[in-house]
Amino acid sequence: MKIFVFLFLLLSQSSLAVAPNQTELEGAWLEVDSKWINAPKEVAPHEQWSQTAVIYFGKDHKFALIYCTVYQVPKKYMTISNGDPRGVYIGEWSVHDETVALTYRLVERTIVLEGQKLPGPVQHANIKISSGSTLGFGGKQFRREVALDESAGRAMSGTIRVPAHDRN
Repeated sequence: MKIFVFLFLLLSQSSLAVAPNQTELEGAWLEVDSKWINAPKEVAPHEQWSQTAVIYFGKDHKFALIYCTVYQVPKKYMTISNGDPRGVYIGEWSVHDETVALTYRLVERTIVLEGQKLPGPVQHANIKISSGSTLGFGGKQFRREVALDESAGRAMSGTIRVPAHDRN
């Protein structure tokens, strides 16, 4: 009986070690070093924008890397622009021990380079999961940004629409 209890505890602990990391990854992650530029005061007095990168981990293990323009009014909203140039890489992600394995390819680019064919070639990358609040990917650091979950999810599915607060 003691062996059964020991095995149960051992197996349950090993399965719990990976699952929380998957849940913590899900959603949008914004490039930490995004450079924010203030919009002209006469146009949008509190709005800022940044040409940056966003990575998105879907609950269905779909992955997106989005090079885009992000608009924000601090403490009010943040969204990926649907009218500015962007490049979208789509693929899948999976967790193996303390590493996130990525497979992805370029599927959308506002300005296609001469001779470039879409979808692009399949690429592979690994992200080491650490105990910190950032992820390192492609030589950049990313932080979790819940405010971008909706627009990043739309960018991944190719259905970006103007948010209600941007209409008028």
